[in-house]
Amino acid sequence: MITTATNAVSPLSAVISYQLLAFFPSLNDQASIKTDTPTVRKEFACLHTLVIILNLSSLISLPLLPRQKKETREREEEGSMGKKGGRGLL
Repeated sequence: MITTATNAVSPLSAVISYQLLAFFPSLNDQASIKTDTPTVRKEFACLHTLVIILNLSSLISLPLLPRQKKETREREEEGSMGKKGGRGLL
């Protein structure tokens, strides 16, 4: 389950991190990163922390996933409602 959540959110986190890079001008080019100043380190730490938080927030969606393959197949075949009253997988 954790691997599934990680694989699902990795592409999204990459896109979001590129969008967040606009808020950290010191990280926009390799020359400023090579200077390794405290400002660059601070901005990189902030960006990295935000990306980690976004990755961890994907764990909130775990209860929405079916528990096993068997349950998933049964729900697909029946088109049944979920336990919380949501629609089936179809």
